[in-house]
Amino acid sequence: MKLHNMPLLAVTLIPSLVFASDTLISPMVGGLDICQSAIIKGITNSYDAETYCRSINETSSSLLEKKLFEFGNKKIPSDKFQIGYTLGFPILSYVDMKSDGSFTINKDKIKFRIKLLKDTNRDAVVYLFSNHFSVTNHAETEEKIADIDKSSLMQLSDGKSPIDGYFSSKTYPWAINSDGTLIDKVRKATIKEILAQLCSMDETDKKKIRAVTVLGEVHYSYPDFFNGMGYKGIMQLTDYSPDSVAKFQDYLQSKYHNIEELNKSFNSDFPSFKDIYPPAKNINTDKLTNFFQHIDYASSGELAIYGWAAGKDGSPVKVKVFIDGTDAGYAEYGLNRLDVYQSMPSIRRASVGYRYYLDIKKLSHGIHTVDIVHDDNGKYTLMKHLEVPVMDRTQSAPETVGKAVTFPQEKDILFWNDYPESLKPVYYNPLSEEFYKFRKMNVTKEITEYANIVSSSCINKNRTFSHQIAPMFNGDWNQEKTAVSDSLKKNDACYIGFNTYGAAFYGDVTFKWLKDSGITRYGIPEAHPMVESQKIISEALEKHHEMGAVFISPYYIELKPENFGDDKEHGKFKIAPNNTQYYSSATYNAIKEAMAK
Repeated sequence: MKLHNMPLLAVTLIPSLVFASDTLISPMVGGLDICQSAIIKGITNSYDAETYCRSINETSSSLLEKKLFEFGNKKIPSDKFQIGYTLGFPILSYVDMKSDGSFTINKDKIKFRIKLLKDTNRDAVVYLFSNHFSVTNHAETEEKIADIDKSSLMQLSDGKSPIDGYFSSKTYPWAINSDGTLIDKVRKATIKEILAQLCSMDETDKKKIRAVTVLGEVHYSYPDFFNGMGYKGIMQLTDYSPDSVAKFQDYLQSKYHNIEELNKSFNSDFPSFKDIYPPAKNINTDKLTNFFQHIDYASSGELAIYGWAAGKDGSPVKVKVFIDGTDAGYAEYGLNRLDVYQSMPSIRRASVGYRYYLDIKKLSHGIHTVDIVHDDNGKYTLMKHLEVPVMDRTQSAPETVGKAVTFPQEKDILFWNDYPESLKPVYYNPLSEEFYKFRKMNVTKEITEYANIVSSSCINKNRTFSHQIAPMFNGDWNQEKTAVSDSLKKNDACYIGFNTYGAAFYGDVTFKWLKDSGITRYGIPEAHPMVESQKIISEALEKHHEMGAVFISPYYIELKPENFGDDKEHGKFKIAPNNTQYYSSATYNAIKEAMAK
């Protein structure tokens, strides 16, 4: 989720700044480009207001200060929390793109945005915003880049780029880890100019920068951006562009050294690495030239088995999985299922999802049984029985090799197993697994490269954070489509920043992941609990502070008056005392409560 109107380096390094141990609550802000005088003048268009405010050199500081003061004082006596804001720099909005691919950077426009940081006596999270969401008027700059340089876009296997829409914004699947493309050149040049101007400020203003987040969500794309995150329909993903295919071939050669080693490992007969194309067809529906063309939701070696289950009090329950009658351990439970909560608010919270990854690489050819069981303090009841045909490459008929459990049927709790269908055949393709690993590596490389640009400036690594989507907390999301899991591991380039909507913000799964990952210093660049209970939100704010959250950026507060117009769907997220949609008022009140302690 993003705000659509948001949002050569020569600097001197300064010592790492030491901040207080408080957590900065730094809401993302709509309308940062407007000013009080524009409102008084009667302007009702964001782009016109921005032009006017820059012409009179008046920032939105007074509007911002008034809005933030609604939550209480800037700091609280306990030093747990401080109220600031997120200062977005929508990178492409500072670029004048020419039809020949040349471009200039509007330095004065950047200077005006930085003036807001100077004018406002609060700490801020600087958001260098340049992901797939369009930020320019009618996406003019994005369209020019896409038209001028096709290599700046990712491609599906049919050669098309999945340009799509999200609320009122268009989305552009910019190529990942693609040095030399036009989008890469524009981003880097503009970010370096922003950093140079930030670092030229006096020390008092530089100390206001609590953190800098890099790019925004970096992930691979897919068709139907708004609804296509899950397992519906055929598996379609990116990137199959010529550059990506060539890099995948180089990746394989680097890993296996020679084609004989790869063929030995895969039991294949590829003549050379240049003859290997990433898998792009489904053996169940398409005609394949060879088995290694197969890709689907399990071909990389893991079959996601997921659903949801809520106890009588609406809380998550323990879910056990039995494979061929043998206890295989617990599924992840307490995962985010906003779709369930929104359709059944009586369950009280969205943390009712479960998921188990079945490693089909370890299973023999045959029809295996999978039983999903509710564990109620040692009392086992059967929720769902599945039969999973694990196929060989020749598609020979499988025989039943497993046995089912004999537990009584579960009748007391609400539950549903979404995926997969019973008797749906699965095939492991080692080339599909390598393609997934390759894509995860590229996402991490992209974030690392840009994080290094930021951390080599006066910002330094101590204040450099990623700004990443976190699909592992969402029980019905397909992690392979985005390929971001490696980028959410501790690294030497930056601190982890991850976005949390719904139960991803307050669920026990998130705090367990932080602990298990050894992450003790992190940021939440976007957050909206989307839950009715103010108590749940308040407790989560306290918990994130205890776990080491440097900042939490609720999504979002609005400075624009109502006569500027609003995207009704997008407006559901607006954190305001009178907005009951997505329980946004509960989040508003929880922040006020936190700032009153």
